[in-house]
Amino acid sequence: MGLGWTARRSIKKECIICGDAFKVKNSCINVTVCCGRKCANILHSIRMTADGNSNWRGGIGNLPWAYEFNDILKSRIRLRDGNKCRLCWKDIKIAEERHGCGLAVHHIDYNKLNNSDSNLISLCNECHGKTHYNRKLWTKRLLKILSE
Repeated sequence: MGLGWTARRSIKKECIICGDAFKVKNSCINVTVCCGRKCANILHSIRMTADGNSNWRGGIGNLPWAYEFNDILKSRIRLRDGNKCRLCWKDIKIAEERHGCGLAVHHIDYNKLNNSDSNLISLCNECHGKTHYNRKLWTKRLLKILSE
């Protein structure tokens, strides 16, 4: 009796994360490098750090905020914005109920040292998360909202 389908059409490989042996179909031999989802997730995390991530901006996220960016300034900006998210108009209390925290005060130009009122806007956490992708688009959009 001849070789079975799996024996003829698969090959043994070693997982690059954990080192365990696993079988791969010949058609996937060049792309499969991990033994399963758990190791693939670890590999993905490694690949997405620093300049492997398309949102990487050279580590500027770790820079400290200016001294002026304090609770008094944030409260003033939230009051100016009516204690509502300027994108979706969620009230601060609704934002707290849904996400466990109130409104974030966002730097429109992404410069943590520029704390002028014209560069700060109140956003709920959901909307704030959206603004950290496609930064050029959001800078234009948020400046337009503030000017209205």
